[in-house]
Amino acid sequence: MKNNKIITVNKKKFKLNISYILGFFEGDGSCVIQLKPNSNHKTGKQVVLIFNIHQHQIDKDFLTAISLFLGCGKVEIGNKGITKDGLTKIIIYRLRISRQSEVLNILLPILKENLSNFILKKRFNTIKLFIQACELVKNKEHTTLEGQERIKLISDKFSFKLNLEERNNLEPTIGLLNHSDKADWVRGFTDAEGCFSFSVVKTENNNNNFSMVFSYTVTQESLEVEMLNELILFFGCGKVYTSLTHGSVFKVHSMKDLQTKVIPFFDKYPLQTKKYYSFLLFKKVLAIYLENKSLLPSNIEDIKKL
Repeated sequence: MKNNKIITVNKKKFKLNISYILGFFEGDGSCVIQLKPNSNHKTGKQVVLIFNIHQHQIDKDFLTAISLFLGCGKVEIGNKGITKDGLTKIIIYRLRISRQSEVLNILLPILKENLSNFILKKRFNTIKLFIQACELVKNKEHTTLEGQERIKLISDKFSFKLNLEERNNLEPTIGLLNHSDKADWVRGFTDAEGCFSFSVVKTENNNNNFSMVFSYTVTQESLEVEMLNELILFFGCGKVYTSLTHGSVFKVHSMKDLQTKVIPFFDKYPLQTKKYYSFLLFKKVLAIYLENKSLLPSNIEDIKKL
């Protein structure tokens, strides 16, 4: 299943395979079915099947690489905004696959072949339904009112349209540990949903010395807690925390586990989005701290510069 390819975009090299892309899509992708008014169609409506992956403008080349790997889709601006300070413009790009010929002839076979490799319940449910809708379109059933109504009913069952109880009752997947390529899936999912963070805290009873807290986290809604628990088995460390307001979080904050398990994994399986630079910074600051556990103001200044 691996079939690694090196895709070069603007002199940047991306190492891609289907498992990595599936992991990334499960974190930052979406499927949509639109029934758009169109007077040229005898039903008065046109069925549009859409597969999206979104990323910050920094990673536009990364989306282009995925498009080249798959052999379909178009990278375009998906959204514009500004940061909280109102000063910096934010542009979100998306890889959009919506041409019917590409969806049916290129994307659909990939999704059907890899349906059992989707890990998140919400993604598995939506992809399974998306495949059903694609098959109806492929069989030309979307050209009748009855067929379009069937497609609408399928679309209404997409995970993001369900209420909380319905989402919690979604069909379970076979699980991460049964995935044919766990490492690349985790690498892709982390590129989309993972976070490397650290913070400086004053040492108790001594305001002149400082300590640090480090963590690698993956956050999901509570219905995906089983997948997060499997990350504990995958990495051999970490804990899962669940709350009613913030969903579920897989977290590794033991510096020993970060140094001996998490960091070696991502050294072997490098990230490919802007998360890669966060990881490098995280790794460097952790090394500084482990050399100087009682941080002095000069150490803090070095960390601030980083």
